[in-house]
Amino acid sequence: MSDLRERPEANELASTPYYCKVLIDLYRDDGLTGMMTEDQLLAHALERIIEREFAKDLFDRALVSEAQIQEFIEALALEDFSYGFQGIPVEDVRELAEAVLPAETEGWDFDRSVGQFTQIALVSSTPLGKVQFSQEVMEQYVLGLGLIGSFEQRPDAFRRHLAYRQIPSDWLTLRIMADHVSRKGQFSQLGSLLFDAINQPASFKNLLQIATLVDQRPDSIFPKNLTIERQDLSGIAFKRCDFRGLSLRGCDLSDTSFDDCDLRETAFDDAIFRNTDLSGVEPSRLKGIRLGDLVRLYSVKVAPNRTLSNPAEVRTWLEGVTGEVPEIVEPCDAAQQLRYLFSKFVRPNGQARRSWLDRRGTLAGRKIHDPQAILTSTIRFRYLIQDSARDRIVRPEGDLYAEMVNYVKDLTLTRGLRALLSEACERPGCVHVPARR
Repeated sequence: MSDLRERPEANELASTPYYCKVLIDLYRDDGLTGMMTEDQLLAHALERIIEREFAKDLFDRALVSEAQIQEFIEALALEDFSYGFQGIPVEDVRELAEAVLPAETEGWDFDRSVGQFTQIALVSSTPLGKVQFSQEVMEQYVLGLGLIGSFEQRPDAFRRHLAYRQIPSDWLTLRIMADHVSRKGQFSQLGSLLFDAINQPASFKNLLQIATLVDQRPDSIFPKNLTIERQDLSGIAFKRCDFRGLSLRGCDLSDTSFDDCDLRETAFDDAIFRNTDLSGVEPSRLKGIRLGDLVRLYSVKVAPNRTLSNPAEVRTWLEGVTGEVPEIVEPCDAAQQLRYLFSKFVRPNGQARRSWLDRRGTLAGRKIHDPQAILTSTIRFRYLIQDSARDRIVRPEGDLYAEMVNYVKDLTLTRGLRALLSEACERPGCVHVPARR
């Protein structure tokens, strides 16, 4: 304990049960010497696991080396990533094992070695008989190593891997990649990959997240002809990034966070704000921020315990932090409730969310206006269809669905939607959605 108290970085890691066990093993072997970072701990743990497999005679050094076993483990993590971390079929695991064995391995030695790869201590079996990593943090680490290998040796494979899905912003995988790029000075390679991934949302977001971890000025490694306007930036965590004067117009900022960033004079016109976190930005770093008319506002977190979803509240908050009076579109309560209802079937970017929802689900959640009144009018005007036999609400097809999509995206009022709101809204002479300037 005294050693841990003298090593704050190790003491912090010891609060995690898995790291605590690794630290104990390390202390028994060598003592807590040198700098102790998260990836150093995991490198130590991986090395010890492979050594123990040889000590247990699971592997024969005459047939396979430590490096080949690690190559297999990295390939396993990449394969699990492609399967959405749902486990890898045993047949695929065997194929990965075959790929790292020496070509001259055959017969009984070959079959035995392939089988032993499926028994390595890092993995376990799922209820469906697939193979998965036993420790998530170790998989994050090994996945990072696998991606680095692809980045260095197989750029096409690297791009393909990153296009599978977005890597969570807090994963060690991204930090390991960023550290490697920074250490090797490979900023230009990263910028080129970003340009190539412009039409691949998952790949683009993964690369951009790595870029922000490498350099605090995101545009400093971009090719000059690359713009991040109207890109899907959802789920990215920007930390200590300098966005001064940059344009993020039309970007999808759903679940995006800005922590200790500089947003002075940053343009966010037409951006989607949905669970967007600005609570970590100092008010002085919001001067001159341009949010446009906020027609695509759903919710924005402005303080640790304060999330705003009402346009009037956001306008008041903006006046307080910037000293300027923004001109924003402020839909009436009925119009906001209608958008909230439609957004249960359509995502803010216009993509389909679901085709039906049970009645209770359509009425649950925020209550800006009477949800039942809005639902009743929506069904009467056929923008939603009531399936009484199954007690569920179904979205329409064709032109009515297209109107729903445009309303969710941009609050576009058609004649039918205006008539619907005139029936549901209790405010005399209400225009429901003021015209955009």
